[in-house]
Amino acid sequence: MIIFKKIIAQFLRILAKKTLRAYRPKIVGITGSVGKTSTAYAISLALGTKRRVRSPEKNYNNELGLPLAILGECAKGKSVFGWVAVLLRGFRTSLGFETDYPEVLVLEYGADKKGDIAYLTGIAKPFISVITSVGHAHAEYFGTVEDVFEEKSMLVRATPEDGCVILNADDLRVMEMKKISLAPSVTFGLSPSADFHADEVRQEYVGGDEAASDNTKIEMNGTIKSDSDSAPFKLKNILGEAHLRAICASVAVAAQFGIGLKEAAEALSAVTEARDRGIPV
Repeated sequence: MIIFKKIIAQFLRILAKKTLRAYRPKIVGITGSVGKTSTAYAISLALGTKRRVRSPEKNYNNELGLPLAILGECAKGKSVFGWVAVLLRGFRTSLGFETDYPEVLVLEYGADKKGDIAYLTGIAKPFISVITSVGHAHAEYFGTVEDVFEEKSMLVRATPEDGCVILNADDLRVMEMKKISLAPSVTFGLSPSADFHADEVRQEYVGGDEAASDNTKIEMNGTIKSDSDSAPFKLKNILGEAHLRAICASVAVAAQFGIGLKEAAEALSAVTEARDRGIPV
């Protein structure tokens, strides 16, 4: 099974790279110890107002998942025939026949060991990189948080000078990546010093009360601010700082594509809990 997986991974890598050469989409790459999937979801909503966007339906962020996201396919577990069908469809896609291939790909870059992100950027180099966090979540695989930092920073190093690096202003380790970036940087977060930040956040219970029934709906609303603009936002049945940072990151990305703060914030009203996770092999 391990050999089969390696063979499939190599074929997917070839097809994914060929597909990117055929269509030349802009790539928004996301990495971090936590928050990748919710951030990818929010970014896809914000960009979807003006661009044809694809983001992975699951946290497809490894040597199988990232090429599958590029090809618009799903993993087929242990099904040989299923994988053969994926490769055949992927070959056709790679020839450039699709007329509605995404203009923007929002991709997650995961890492379980040193070198994983370098491998993934070897398939798809980001034009815009988003770093959500650097923490202890993956230190078990790397040894120290500093090793996690080095691995996650590979996404920043792969970002070209004419691209953009978008950093979480609430994470001091993430902000250290400014020093190694060739591209200009933009910050997001809850800190007022961030270029895009959430402010005046309120939590409300609609149709019931905090302890009550299934009819109770939770709304989190507030204002997203930048240096030159501000816009209200409203999230239904969503709580927590992680989601706030995700929407701040998404409007920061949207701005790089010329999408205004208000338009992006309105699109984020569709945010719900992150979609299914996991990739079967």
